Amino acid sequence: EPVDMRRAGPAQVPAIRTVLARALAGDPLFAWFFPRGREPEERRLSRIALYLAPQIDWMVAASTAHVALTGGDVVGAALWLDPDLTRPDTLPAMDDLAEILMDGPTARASRSGMRAARDGAPRVEGDYLAMLAVVPDMQGRGVGSLLLAPALGRGPGTRWLETTNPRNIPFYERAGFRVIHDAQINDSGVRLIRMAGEF
Repeated sequence: EPVDMRRAGPAQVPAIRTVLARALAGDPLFAWFFPRGREPEERRLSRIALYLAPQIDWMVAASTAHVALTGGDVVGAALWLDPDLTRPDTLPAMDDLAEILMDGPTARASRSGMRAARDGAPRVEGDYLAMLAVVPDMQGRGVGSLLLAPALGRGPGTRWLETTNPRNIPFYERAGFRVIHDAQINDSGVRLIRMAGEF
């Protein structure tokens, strides 16, 4: 079935939340934030979706999100941050949301650990890929590359991202990104990998 690419709109927000939550559930960062086995998996997925919701809402409203559709269903999403885009001063605040949805020590460790892992990372100016996900049964079919294309083809400039899943590195390298920083997030065992490319 053909894949239709389009800019995301408000009607797709619930599906984007669902796709991202399910796709990121196995990511090392989210496995640390929301460990498996402590509660039913659907409840854990709901926590992940709630944690992602403010970012998704904001980027869809700012028209920096794209979706891949097959038969009208969202099968993938890419959310970008334009460097000139100002984060809205709206609730819930991400730090507060982390405290509510995670256990307190993990939320605090994640904040300090992420800051420390970014220390010494080369500063990058350019569009930032905040999130990219494709539903499992559509992975390996070029959907991720289609989702990258609108931002990568927007004109010359730097694009960058951070991933906490080392399995993603070959995909991004094929797209033209290279690793510019790799650091562990405190003692979590999770790596924060920054990648950038000129397009």
